[in-house]
Amino acid sequence: MFGCTGQHLIANDKNFLGWIAPGRAFTYGGVTRSLRLSALMGGDASGNMIVTIPGVDANNYTTVEMRHRTGFDVRLPGDAVIVHTVDKTRKDPAWVRGTNGAAGAMFTTGQTYTVPTTMTTVRVTSVTGANAVVVISNGVNPAVTSLSTTSGRAGTPVTITGTNLSPEATVTFGATSATSVTGGTGTGLTVVTPALANGTYPITVTNPDGRTATAGTFTVITAVAVAPTARASGPNAGIPAVALPARIAAPTPAATTPTPRPAPIAR
Repeated sequence: MFGCTGQHLIANDKNFLGWIAPGRAFTYGGVTRSLRLSALMGGDASGNMIVTIPGVDANNYTTVEMRHRTGFDVRLPGDAVIVHTVDKTRKDPAWVRGTNGAAGAMFTTGQTYTVPTTMTTVRVTSVTGANAVVVISNGVNPAVTSLSTTSGRAGTPVTITGTNLSPEATVTFGATSATSVTGGTGTGLTVVTPALANGTYPITVTNPDGRTATAGTFTVITAVAVAPTARASGPNAGIPAVALPARIAAPTPAATTPTPRPAPIAR
């Protein structure tokens, strides 16, 4: 690969042999994603070792992997992302793809591969040692259909419902980012309203590929401060009056009827 003799098995073969744990193999589901890759040799234990992009049928798909110059891969000319197109009906199913359409090239930061059959794009956003980050996009803008609430205080959770809402999307209220963004279905995101002054702010969802959607507006309502009224005249004019609690009236004694005194006894 990269125009020289291959050093070790590619991710597609390792996955076929069961050498890649299920939690390290990711299948693209059609929603724009930003994914972290770990190299097949020398990578850490948290990134994806293979990303599979389905094709027009079960025999055709594309794989994305990260290769790092260490171990069996020490003679490779560089650390890079590798893309293979797989056709299981061929004698040699996996063919490596290149940045110029020819076999033997590697994808580095800023380069993009487009899957010809689905027009799905794979853009490399960073390559750092044995790890890389790629953005896989379907070329479709996110869309928002509803908000769970359109007003509240800072810290209010808001659920955004729609389509192609990437789990890695960013959400802003005006120019301020939401405190947190969670969700992983592609049809919903839950965000937390940031600390903002009273007012109405547009909500914008931005996917990792830069495509955006306006999600409507949200009105921030904080506690309303009531200023005390200043005295208009007298020695304390201009000084804010302090509201005192109402005086509690003394209870009215119950009415009583005097007990008549007995008449004197005649002697």
